[in-house]
Amino acid sequence: MSINYPRPPITEAVIEIRLDQPVPKVSLDKVRARALKKYPLSDELSSVGVLFEPEKAAARVKQEWIGYKLTNVDSTDILMLQSQAFSTSRLAPYPGWESFCGNARQEWNEWKREVGYIKVIRIGVRYINRLDIPVENDGFIRVEDYLKLYVQLPNFETAMTGLPIAPKMADFTTQVHMHLSNDQCELTINSSSIPSPLVKHLSLVLDIDVSRQREVPQHDEEIWALIDRIRDYKNHIFEESITEAAREIFLK
Repeated sequence: MSINYPRPPITEAVIEIRLDQPVPKVSLDKVRARALKKYPLSDELSSVGVLFEPEKAAARVKQEWIGYKLTNVDSTDILMLQSQAFSTSRLAPYPGWESFCGNARQEWNEWKREVGYIKVIRIGVRYINRLDIPVENDGFIRVEDYLKLYVQLPNFETAMTGLPIAPKMADFTTQVHMHLSNDQCELTINSSSIPSPLVKHLSLVLDIDVSRQREVPQHDEEIWALIDRIRDYKNHIFEESITEAAREIFLK
């Protein structure tokens, strides 16, 4: 089941393709130069680590360049050009799969034009959803009224007879990682509570990441066909993870 919601709760959608070998910086520079017209905001990416030198009884910080982050003028579309990964992201408002995936494929074609073929080792699609739930004056909600993935607590009030407690969960975080039978894919799904940007609301996050890391297709047509199927799996997982009360919020 897939529903086109008038107000989809998507805060970020990501398509990522990881590579077996690093891309030469000169090639990434050429991809970046072509992309600057569409993504004029550019930042360099680097990883920072601490290297311990026991013979000197000292540690030093090691910084390594890994690529570029390019952003369009309204900061809704992001292109990540990394030495061993290509990805595109779309922040809210989400324009729909056809627009998002079509843009990602166009950017991939530009990437391939400069970089050429490098073995693909992972293909992933990730959607981060934020459910903004109205709250009463006490500031609490029943998470299970909106999400089917949540922390189930024991009945402390019964277990601790005589104590005047009626626990209300303030915050929670859960993570599930599992293998899907479809297309040898893997699923990582996170749910959590976060402070809401809206007054008198509490926000719940539903973060769904579906990927394939075994026998990954190498030809472009097969890569994007798999990405389309992964999107279908993601939609099914999303719908099975929320309740009717949650849907009512998106359908308003």
